[in-house]
Amino acid sequence: MGPNCSYLDQLVDKFKNTLEEFSLFLTHYCNGELDICFDGHRLAALCSRLSHLRSLHFVIQLRFIEPPSRQILYDFIEAFRTPFWLDGSLGRIQVCVNYHQVLEYVQIFSLPYTFFDNTVYHTIDLIDALFNTSEEGQEIPNDLSIALKTFWCGIRCLIISLVEKLKIPVSFLYALQCPFSQSKLLSFFE
Repeated sequence: MGPNCSYLDQLVDKFKNTLEEFSLFLTHYCNGELDICFDGHRLAALCSRLSHLRSLHFVIQLRFIEPPSRQILYDFIEAFRTPFWLDGSLGRIQVCVNYHQVLEYVQIFSLPYTFFDNTVYHTIDLIDALFNTSEEGQEIPNDLSIALKTFWCGIRCLIISLVEKLKIPVSFLYALQCPFSQSKLLSFFE
């Protein structure tokens, strides 16, 4: 365990008998290796020690030196497909994992997204977002707006960055027009 794990352990130990609502926003720089402090198993173990916990919301941003493989992203989301996340004492906690290609970090966050002071950034790789409530091996529905319905829950502002010569799939444009995306602030930049 690295020093970040010990800081989280100390935080949990300090409030284990009193904390009812836990909101966590972390940014971590990985040195080329996965840090187990920031996966679903570790977060579930920490939260299980909070005897009065009623709600949990989190965002974890992991910056990588090299882009992570698709398998690494699958490993992250699989850690959130355990009983604690799917039917634990807090109910079903939906989690989204994706990799932002421009800013080069993995974003892992609970839904609904409750951190209005911090924006979730995406490229159109939003279409590759993984959700813990999707069945393993399940194909993305043809209607991308249905696939992203879970994502829109709780999002007030979405900033989408475009890269040079990027082809935008028509399905992504249709998804932006779906009823679930209405009344959301969408910003595009290059």
